[in-house]
Amino acid sequence: MCKKLSLLACLVLLAASFCNAEDIQWTAGGRNRFWSTAANWDLSRPPTLADDVRIDVPAAAAPDGPVIQDGTAAQANGIFTEAAGEATLTMTGG
Repeated sequence: MCKKLSLLACLVLLAASFCNAEDIQWTAGGRNRFWSTAANWDLSRPPTLADDVRIDVPAAAAPDGPVIQDGTAAQANGIFTEAAGEATLTMTGG
């Protein structure tokens, strides 16, 4: 009984982790190009570790792509771009 309960709890936690993942799209809608600016993302918040980030053209065409400033904790599950166009992503510092 205990093994079945433990297995069920693990499955529920695993399913919950997949349910929280979202696609978040760079829109460059903020007053700056900073990764941390909520208005630059279609979900009105910066990405988290659970998000798949989409950085596509024309919103991220040079020079409008996101900028991750030195000291910013930028997080994402993955970063994806479209095949056509040249999306940009700039990192300052280490």
